[in-house]
Amino acid sequence: MRLSCFLFFLLLISLNAFSQTNTNDETNSRWKIRRKNFIQKADCVLSNFQRRMSPVDSNYIVRPHGTWTFKVRYNLAGTRIKTKGYSQKEYFTSDIQTDIRHTTSFSATYRGITLGFAVNPARLTGKKHDFELNINSYGNKYGLDYVYQNTSTFHGKVNAPSGDVAISSGIVKFRAVTTTAYYVFNGKKFSLPAAFTQSYIQKRSSGSFFLGLSYHGSSLFINNPNHDDEDLRRIRTSHAGISVGYGYNLVPPKNWLIHMSVQPSIVLFSNNKLYYYGDETKRSNDWSDILFTGRIAVIHYFKKKYFIGVTYNYNHSKTGDTDRISVSNGKWHGRLIFGMRM
Repeated sequence: MRLSCFLFFLLLISLNAFSQTNTNDETNSRWKIRRKNFIQKADCVLSNFQRRMSPVDSNYIVRPHGTWTFKVRYNLAGTRIKTKGYSQKEYFTSDIQTDIRHTTSFSATYRGITLGFAVNPARLTGKKHDFELNINSYGNKYGLDYVYQNTSTFHGKVNAPSGDVAISSGIVKFRAVTTTAYYVFNGKKFSLPAAFTQSYIQKRSSGSFFLGLSYHGSSLFINNPNHDDEDLRRIRTSHAGISVGYGYNLVPPKNWLIHMSVQPSIVLFSNNKLYYYGDETKRSNDWSDILFTGRIAVIHYFKKKYFIGVTYNYNHSKTGDTDRISVSNGKWHGRLIFGMRM
């Protein structure tokens, strides 16, 4: 499906480019008419498909004018992990975070089909080797956030009665997958895409409850060169739950849109393990696990075809018990957006 959409997208670009040529040749004129008819039919098919998949109340939500949307996005992302508990019968706390990840992405969208790429200057220069993949699919009824990260640039410190220990880059490695899916009950009047993909325009203020599923799985590796058998070497967490959330799109005067939504989860499944250098222990499950997703967006439209805005996504997970160890993980992702429609 992805390959067919990609090829179809490239075909439309080629046909649009060729349609700009002017010639009096009769053969080229017939070919130009055929291309124009094909593009018109493609517009009709995609528009009808979108209306059937996501019917909306045009008093609240409308499609923007123009078939093409071009966007430049400047992305910032980071992760912060806090732990507290006991190691070798000594209570400790730690607070570590990654370097902020900077990327710039460019995209072109035709009737909901998007082609884009991102550039990470730090990776191009070989300074950073962290990897992060974000997949966001926002619809008026259904949507999905998927984040995979593999990072080793954590830095911070560990506090313990025997003394503080500095954590430098490379000592802690972290791999994680976070997925949040949702179903919107009032998708005809409330649009998440209006805030996060700008594929719709919210004309009037509206809100909605939504139901979702959330999952977080991670492995935290600790490379301690001076370890004892009772020191931690790996913390693995895995938990999933059902979420009930609420979102609201506020539409002030002068073409502004302000979005806020929260999606807390009730954890139904939890499987977590602590690995020590000398042993492996599975902790007892309890009801202290937490999964939470929050979203904020501010968009401004101006001169009919331009828009600018900021979006912010935050995923939080917490697992642990009071008599052994607890792990709190906060993942954030912010974007500065500039776009144009044609």
